[in-house]
Amino acid sequence: MLRVAGDPHSYISAVSSKIAELDPDIPLFDMSSLDDRITLSTAYARFEALLLTAFSIAALLLAAVGLFATLSQMVARRTFEIGVRVALGAQPAHVFRLIVQRAFVLAVIGVAIGFAAYCFVARLYSDLLFAVSPLDPWATVIATAVLLSTTFLASLYPARRAMRLDPIQSLRDQ
Repeated sequence: MLRVAGDPHSYISAVSSKIAELDPDIPLFDMSSLDDRITLSTAYARFEALLLTAFSIAALLLAAVGLFATLSQMVARRTFEIGVRVALGAQPAHVFRLIVQRAFVLAVIGVAIGFAAYCFVARLYSDLLFAVSPLDPWATVIATAVLLSTTFLASLYPARRAMRLDPIQSLRDQ
């Protein structure tokens, strides 16, 4: 083992020729830097973390699509009710808030159930985390913020669609 200044790979040929000069019978193989060894030893853990990240992003996208579909269906089914509200004087901001509020109720229920489930399985992921506890408060706050932001983005289109409903047309369609 040698400590060198600069790039350790540039010393490989000089070190192997010097060792061969001292004792030609010493076999030299698998010469690499400590950084390369550390990278190799953590490759599987990094792969697991990358895979877990990919599945987490896929789950977030599925949740956003599911919430979008649920809210779109809710707006479609409640067209008459929303039309009555608007006809009786509800402002577009109130209709928008109604839809977004429903989305956040669903999201908060989902976050609560997900956090309770995560508390039970957190120990399984503790060996994948370095310098972070499984129930790290900052990570929990950031994850919750990402979920609530996704909820808001998923609810924008259905809420805007509900705001634009023509009360006469929605009452006539029923």
